[in-house]
Amino acid sequence: MRSYSVILIGIVAMTLHGSASWSHALPPDFTLVWKIHDTPSDPNTPVVFAVTSTLRATSKSGNSIGWEVLNQAFQRVNSGTVTALWREEQVNVETHDGLWWVAHADPSTPVVGDFTTPPEMWGVATAITSGEQDLEFNMEGTGTPPPNPPPYLEMGNMRWWFYFNYGQYAEWEDDEPAEAGDSDDVIS
Repeated sequence: MRSYSVILIGIVAMTLHGSASWSHALPPDFTLVWKIHDTPSDPNTPVVFAVTSTLRATSKSGNSIGWEVLNQAFQRVNSGTVTALWREEQVNVETHDGLWWVAHADPSTPVVGDFTTPPEMWGVATAITSGEQDLEFNMEGTGTPPPNPPPYLEMGNMRWWFYFNYGQYAEWEDDEPAEAGDSDDVIS
């Protein structure tokens, strides 16, 4: 009977050790902020919308990491002030497994520039701001190379569609540049 206990404890210890080492191979959560300027290709125009995505690494294959989009926050900005806020906890990611797969130069330390072409993401974000209706959204990176020279240090070309408040909507066509960052300061 004693040998069975030792074997069971050994299997549990190996399983726990294996799980712990696997989880350490994944980077910590990552926050990505997309800023949409009034004139998307002009960084000197005001930010009119910002989308903040909180990402969690859940799977790894070589240098690629599968990121779960934990949530997204949407901010409408007018004259440097956030005028409306929405949040979505169940973002739909249009990939075979619902993860945003990103190839990283160094998977242990992802950088903003790794996330410049998101897959199609859509959903309905709940209004946090009183008096606002929920926000329907659809967004994705187009994969088109940025303008030369690019207007932003880190950016992606995006297609955006937001629908809110009884027929109001904001839409940016394919290949519109959007500033990417990892800061929560969305209105600067």
